[in-house]
Amino acid sequence: MSVIGLRLKRDLLGESSLDFEGVKNIKNIVVTRSFEKMYSEFDDLGERVATYSAKAATKLRKQDSNCPLLYVFLITNPFRTDLKQYRANTVVKLSNPTLFMVLTKAPLDGLTMIYKSGYQYKKAGVIIMGITPASERQLSLFSVEDPRHHILMKTIDRLN
Repeated sequence: MSVIGLRLKRDLLGESSLDFEGVKNIKNIVVTRSFEKMYSEFDDLGERVATYSAKAATKLRKQDSNCPLLYVFLITNPFRTDLKQYRANTVVKLSNPTLFMVLTKAPLDGLTMIYKSGYQYKKAGVIIMGITPASERQLSLFSVEDPRHHILMKTIDRLN
């Protein structure tokens, strides 16, 4: 028998051949979608990017983590060669990365930096990068944090 056959025999006899690894925290959280139609207005794009950011923030809190960086991107439809093409991205540094308010405002700031009017956008996305456990959070001398925000976020997550 080969090694695989021997492992199969041991498994059938109830002897474990391979150990299971524990679930590791995700290093990046990506929420991106192609739109049902093309959008050119900033408000339409901002609404979608804020929604993607809220979904990513929920996943981040679920694994009890923090992140210092947020990547935002916009893309026009590359298959529509009759339209002007544009793609842009930016990285936004976060001051207090676990709060919903910061994770909703920061991508809108990033979108403001990369948005150009006159284009028909087909896709946008948010990527949360540099994820670390919440226990390893770097504190800042100048950041003011309200402890009630964490309770509020836990309540919202439970309701959702």
